[in-house]
Amino acid sequence: MPASNPAFLETIFRAHDVDLARGPLFDRAPGPTSPDPSFDRAAGMLLGLAIGDALGHPVAATPPAERAARWGEVRDYVPNVHAGGAALGLPSSLTQLAFWMLESVVAAGRFHPKRVVDRWSERPLFGAGTTVRDALREVRGGVPWHRCGRKSAGAGPAARVAPLLLPHLAGQSADVWADVALCTLATHNDSAALAGALGITAVLQGSLASGGAEAGPARPPAGWWADTFVDAIRGVEVEPFYTVAVPGEAVWTGRLGQRVGATVPAGLGDGLTVADAARRWGSGAYALEAIPIALFILARHADDPEAALVRAVNDTAASDVVGAIVGACVGALHGAGAWPERWVAGLSGRTAAADDGRVFAIIEAARGRWGG
Repeated sequence: MPASNPAFLETIFRAHDVDLARGPLFDRAPGPTSPDPSFDRAAGMLLGLAIGDALGHPVAATPPAERAARWGEVRDYVPNVHAGGAALGLPSSLTQLAFWMLESVVAAGRFHPKRVVDRWSERPLFGAGTTVRDALREVRGGVPWHRCGRKSAGAGPAARVAPLLLPHLAGQSADVWADVALCTLATHNDSAALAGALGITAVLQGSLASGGAEAGPARPPAGWWADTFVDAIRGVEVEPFYTVAVPGEAVWTGRLGQRVGATVPAGLGDGLTVADAARRWGSGAYALEAIPIALFILARHADDPEAALVRAVNDTAASDVVGAIVGACVGALHGAGAWPERWVAGLSGRTAAADDGRVFAIIEAARGRWGG
């Protein structure tokens, strides 16, 4: 195997073993993030992923209308059977996969795909979907990790991608894109899933770079979120025939970038609420639903981290996936101190059945490696 992730990805491109085109993104250095000696913005990104998942996962199985009837507007962790009925923030597999990956990246200083995927395959996962379960079952059966990804257009890889930015905060090389593509490929060998993870990486990097060390975070203009995503994935998608079928709406066919471009700007122009947009476009875990609605929430509410997550958790079907994406992005924009203390205090910090506080410990280890 080649020594570096970009070199290995090149061999996969040449073998046509990935549902992705080698677009210009893979030669583009993302540029540095704003200087942040305190590591606060990166910590906010990681905490936002975990908080968004923990708020959204317990209610994700309940459609938004039924959710409202049962819990009202969800603004805090709901009572959880896995916490003995306590209102405690518990992880789904999204947090587990992200923070086990971060643990490995902190230890090595870089992303080693096989080490991470082996770790994923060895540990029990909470509520993992069929795509991830099937891929990791093949890893356990001895199939090479880069041949286990399924043809599944899910947004899960985009929701777990934040830890991969940390070794690349200086932004001087394009290697981050190879890391993201390989991390996604391990479970999802699908153009929309791969492009979704790459595009959200670009949005996260831009969020970390917004503002300055002295000026503080500056909210990007509303159109920036979709524009940044679409620009990043231009030339990398290969599947032109994804379909979105929402009851009461015309069936739509096209690529993920086209879907984002057709929805988010129009929703802003029409003055849609998040709930209206979710009903019109769909808001499930399908990348062509979850990513447009996440970008729309950011366009509408990125200036207020709490409001952004409350809308993600209440108004979308895949409230865990959308919550993790939105939480990571607004956390990167505003920093850890922007999260309500009650959400931080109520987060168990688990990555397993009984390792309370582990999320916080891994973040502090990351601060020690990449902070000032």
